[in-house]
Amino acid sequence: MPTIAASAARPAPASVLTTSASTVAVSVVATCRHADLPRLLRCEAWASTDSPNFTPYELRKADSASSASVAGVDPDSHAVLQFEGHVPVTRDGEISFRFVVAGDDGVDAFEWIADGETATVTISDSSAQSALALQDVIDIVGVASVSVDEVPRALDASDASAQQWLLRWQASDAAAADSRPELRVRDMRRHVLVERAQLWWLEPRAGAAAFATETNRDIQLALALRPDARYVLLVPFPPTYLRARTTDTLALDWSADLASPLGHGCLVACGRDPEELLDRAAKTIQRDVLGEPRDLAPLPDVATAFPPSQIWDHFAWCTWDAFYKEVTADKILAGLREFRAMDVPVDVVLIDDGWQDFDTPEIPYKQRLVSIEPDYTKFPNGLDICRVLKEEHGVKYVGVWHTLIGCWHGISPDGPIAQKYRLTSVTKKDGSVLE
Repeated sequence: MPTIAASAARPAPASVLTTSASTVAVSVVATCRHADLPRLLRCEAWASTDSPNFTPYELRKADSASSASVAGVDPDSHAVLQFEGHVPVTRDGEISFRFVVAGDDGVDAFEWIADGETATVTISDSSAQSALALQDVIDIVGVASVSVDEVPRALDASDASAQQWLLRWQASDAAAADSRPELRVRDMRRHVLVERAQLWWLEPRAGAAAFATETNRDIQLALALRPDARYVLLVPFPPTYLRARTTDTLALDWSADLASPLGHGCLVACGRDPEELLDRAAKTIQRDVLGEPRDLAPLPDVATAFPPSQIWDHFAWCTWDAFYKEVTADKILAGLREFRAMDVPVDVVLIDDGWQDFDTPEIPYKQRLVSIEPDYTKFPNGLDICRVLKEEHGVKYVGVWHTLIGCWHGISPDGPIAQKYRLTSVTKKDGSVLE
C-alpha cells in the first residue's frame, strides 16, 4: 500500500482540500504493489456537511487493476489505482480522503491521504450540473404508449438542476397485468424504499445497487443515489404502487378491481437535495394530479412547519417496542431512568398505543374505545405524566398516540363517547364493519 501515516483523526488543515462549490467531481490516483491490491477495500471522501461533522462518500474504482486481471504479474510490480465520484459539500467545503484496507487481524484499518505525497487528488466544481433528459435518469420497459409531462422548475428551488416528470399510462395499457410498465433507475449506487408492511404500517428498506425482491411488498416511494451525487425519486399515483420485480427494476402495479380516478402513473424527480425533491414532489402531485380540490388544504413548507430545532434534531423514544400495549406511567419513568443511567438524553417521548380506556371483550385484540380518558389503572394521574416528563425529567416534547377511528375496532356502544356523540359505521376493505 502507499506509505501513508495512519491516524485516527483527519489530517491537518494543510492536507485538506477546500472548495466553495456545493458539489464537486473528485479523482484520487495512487499506486500500490499488485500483491496489496486485494487488501485495498475502498477509497472514501469525507466531506463537511454540518461543521464540525463530516460525512463519508465512497468513491468508485475507475478502470483500475484488480486481483483477477493481474494473474501472473510480478507481485512486487505496481499498479495505478484511480477512484472517482461526485461529492456534495456544504458549509466551509472541506474534504479529506482516506483509503480503507483489510487489516491482518481481520479489523479494517484506514490511512488518511496527504495530497501530493502518496496520492494525487484532483477536484473540480460540478455544482452547475446540466439538466438531464428523462432517458438519462430511468429506462421505461414494457409499455410504449406513455405520456410524459415535464414539470416546470420552481423559481424558488435552491437546486437549479432539479427536474420532475409526470408519467401516465393509457387505459388500454393499464388493463392487462402483463403489460404494466417497469422503471429502471440508471446508474443506481444505493437506494431506500418505503414499503407497506401492513395496511396501516410503512417500513423503510435500504440497499445498494440491487433491489430486494423476496418481500413482494407494495412500494410507496423509492429514492436512489446516482454516482454524480444526484438523487432519483419515484412516487406512484395512489392507488398505484411499485413492486420490485427484478433486482434492477420497479414495476408499477395495482389491484385489477380497484378503480383509480387519478389514472395510473408515477412522478419521477431528479436533483441534488433529497428533502427538496420530496417536498416538491408532494406539492406537484397535489397540484397536477389531485387537482387541488377545495377541501384539500395546501401543503405547508416543511422547513417552516417543522423547524429542525423543534423535533427532528432531538433523540426520541417511542414506548411501543419497549412495552407494547402494557405501557404504564411507572414503566415510562423507569425507562427514562435507564436512559439517564446510560447518559442518553431523551428529548422527545411518544406514548404509544395502550394508554387508552378500552373495553374488555372476550377476544382481546378486538378492543374498542370506551372514553377519551386514559386508563387510570395504568396512569393513576391521567395524562399529567406529560407534565412530569417535561418538568421533572427534562423531556422537551411529549406526544400521545391515537387512532383516527377511536380504536382499531371502533367505539364501545356502552361508553360515554357513544352516549354523547353520534357515531357512524366504517366498512373495511375485507367487508367487516366498525361501529
